[in-house]
Amino acid sequence: MPLGKLIKWGTSSLRVAAAKLRLGSRLRLHRGGKPVYLGHGVRLMVQPGGRMELGAGVYIDDSSRLQVNSGATMRVGDYVYMNTNVCVVAVKCIEIGSHAMVDPNVCIDDHDHMFDTDGVHSELKTAPIHIGERCWLGSNASVTRGITVANRIIAGVESSRTRSSSQEPMLAIRRGSYMLPPRWAVV
Repeated sequence: MPLGKLIKWGTSSLRVAAAKLRLGSRLRLHRGGKPVYLGHGVRLMVQPGGRMELGAGVYIDDSSRLQVNSGATMRVGDYVYMNTNVCVVAVKCIEIGSHAMVDPNVCIDDHDHMFDTDGVHSELKTAPIHIGERCWLGSNASVTRGITVANRIIAGVESSRTRSSSQEPMLAIRRGSYMLPPRWAVV
């Protein structure tokens, strides 16, 4: 193994050990298989009563934040890749299926603030999020409360998932305005 890679993975293993020591039983790491990778500046936050589970081979790149509030759960499947500056906040429940890919600056939040004619309030509306296996969330995408994304779905760059997707693999392009069957997609 090249020295640079050895240093990179060695530093990550120290970050993982520190997170496990700090969070204790609130952080569950899959045993066996490829280790979890935590990049520089990754923040794993789990409040007492919350639970975060990271599968084998999960790769979380630099400056990403995963947060689990009290009473909430977050499950990240095996071999999920999260690029830089990804933000995932669970107030209720978020599940990300195995082999999913999350591009830079993606936000996944299972809650919204209450808003009415008096404006925004601190109370939250929550609903679970489930992202299927082998999904790809493009740069700057946003997944909001109550969404189920079926297996093998591509949510395109700067798209917003505000409605659940069907079981048929689809491609969302340009702020979620269009849904095209994958055979029409030009890659």
